[in-house]
Amino acid sequence: MRLFAKVLRRGDFYGVRVDHSLPDRQPLPRSDTRQYQIGVGSIAVFGASNFPLAFSTGGGDTASALATGCPVVFKAHSGHMATAECVANAIIRAAEKTGMPGGVFNMIFGSGVGEALVSAHPETNNWLIFRK
Repeated sequence: MRLFAKVLRRGDFYGVRVDHSLPDRQPLPRSDTRQYQIGVGSIAVFGASNFPLAFSTGGGDTASALATGCPVVFKAHSGHMATAECVANAIIRAAEKTGMPGGVFNMIFGSGVGEALVSAHPETNNWLIFRK
């Protein structure tokens, strides 16, 4: 989490690119163009079956999604639900303490919920996911 916080403070994850205008360019002038990357929506993260503290609830997928401003829905792995809940509670407390929006991190349990989580929205056909 500290690594992602450091990257977030630096801001280089935006991948900013600026092409300044060239009004005198021939045969045609070039306008000012700016590009950067932003988070585009909610992220589904599926809990890993191995290393529950390092690669699961609070792992790199969750940390990177939160660092880019995307809310996370975390599907806990059935092999370590109590550990997942302890880490999830720590993430929620940290989010509250740092003033992140309510609901920025949510965790779900159960079999059969993963398919619904990654199914495309029927109207927009959009979905985003990190897979383990």
